[in-house]
Amino acid sequence: MLRVLLIDDNLDDRTLVIRHLNQTFKEIEVQQIIDQASLDQALRVNDFEIAITDYQLIWTTGLKVLQQIKAACPACPVIMFTHSATQEEAIEAMKAGLDDYIVKSPRHYIRLASAVRLALERAADRHKAKQTEMRLEGLLNHLHVGVFRATLEGQLVEANPAFLQLLGVQTLAEAQALNLHELFLHPPVKSFDRTSLSPAAASAPVKQWLGREIQLRQAHGETVWVTLNQTITAVDRELFVEGLTEDISDRKALELALQQQAEALAHANRLKDEFLTTIYHELRTPLNTILGWAKILRAQPIPSVAMFNRALEVIERNAIKQANIIEDILDVSQIIQGQLRLNPTSVNLEKTLAAAIEGIRPAAEAKSITLNLHLASDLNFIWGDANRLQQILWNLLLNAVKFTPRAGQIEVRVELLKGEREKGKGEREKGKGKRRKAKGKRGMEKRLCRSHSPIHPSTHPPIPSYAQITITDTGIGISPEFLPYVFDRFSQADGSISRNYGGLGMGLAIVRHLVELHGGTVSAESPGMGQGATFTVRIPSISPQIPSTTLSAPD
Repeated sequence: MLRVLLIDDNLDDRTLVIRHLNQTFKEIEVQQIIDQASLDQALRVNDFEIAITDYQLIWTTGLKVLQQIKAACPACPVIMFTHSATQEEAIEAMKAGLDDYIVKSPRHYIRLASAVRLALERAADRHKAKQTEMRLEGLLNHLHVGVFRATLEGQLVEANPAFLQLLGVQTLAEAQALNLHELFLHPPVKSFDRTSLSPAAASAPVKQWLGREIQLRQAHGETVWVTLNQTITAVDRELFVEGLTEDISDRKALELALQQQAEALAHANRLKDEFLTTIYHELRTPLNTILGWAKILRAQPIPSVAMFNRALEVIERNAIKQANIIEDILDVSQIIQGQLRLNPTSVNLEKTLAAAIEGIRPAAEAKSITLNLHLASDLNFIWGDANRLQQILWNLLLNAVKFTPRAGQIEVRVELLKGEREKGKGEREKGKGKRRKAKGKRGMEKRLCRSHSPIHPSTHPPIPSYAQITITDTGIGISPEFLPYVFDRFSQADGSISRNYGGLGMGLAIVRHLVELHGGTVSAESPGMGQGATFTVRIPSISPQIPSTTLSAPD
């Protein structure tokens, strides 16, 4: 059913119009308007698809009626059917949105039906185009695809909401105060020489940049990654840059994460290969020594007592060395799987340190290294695993002996730090942050897994102090570049240098993990190569001289 609004104060003219429309359209309903009141009522109801109006009306003019209709129903087509309007008035009406103008005469009545049909078709086409545009704009906004048009100098002319959001502004006016050339970092489009554009090229695209990935600095200063597709086009011989942008920051972040993971995996594979080579060498050396002395003893019919004792000493020393290597490998395996457990109790730090020193004393004496021990008089007991605490001290002392040259010195200082629980916690967090930052730069592997049974200070009475053990040597030192990675698993400063000293690169990693399980911290300092190194361990202490029978292990 075609619903027509017919605005004419002449009954005869209205009758002729209705008759001609009925001849063309089978189903039609015409609402006749003869005064302002009926027009206002019709516009309020807005139940018509097209309007036909005379120009000269008793109460108003057709131009004002046109303006009223467009204000109430902008998409509704309007045809002016009159014999009283001038050419200037007709032109003004066309500018106001009039769809067609027909002179009211007997020979033009037949044109009226065709004009109505064409006006309806054009209105339908405009409606479809508008719907398509709205769907496309909605899709682009949903996908966060920004659409813009700008001058070659970077002045924004038009933009959709997604592009405004991408720029970090709320309105087009805010965006127009910016210059796109200053926002697109490394912009592919800058000023363009207009004189080089020939008349033939003015109607066609001049240049295109498709799929360019660049950074966009937003109005508030943050930087995002975007894809930029843009074309320089000529509109009425005026050049513009038309473009599509899409925020790809999440994708770039994922690519970076994948790249870092790939680097970490490659680094882990290199560490694995180096570790397998190293462990082969470390296990083979004491094994060859054991086998060699066993063959010597077997070759002697009756070996001398001196030779027999020497053989036993060498075999025992190398067997212990091999057993230590295997223990370290098992410890690292338990750490990785989160299965390393502690048996906490009250530990006398002085006795534990003495046992560790006795364990490395033969190696120190073999290199004529002087051990200086300084113990505080007010040492507290330590809540921890006695065997693991001894392992921490033994590994640090052995590391100092290994890298200290002959006739060097090692100083061990043990003291009590009063009321520094919070300071120690802050330094522990700061140290973790530095390690995370360093691993991010080098694509290091994941940090050591936490044990299932760490000792948390919160499981004990308040701890008023820390026992601090400082081990300083006069050895080869640590380079500033390697210092952040000294406690990383399997890491060695220089393969060629480290091979002179042996080791698998596991001892310090085990130390760090065991110290952290005890609620403490460990750090390393060195002025540089050839200037020695200092390792500092802090372990929470408990009240002095408390017998272990008064303490119970945490749940």
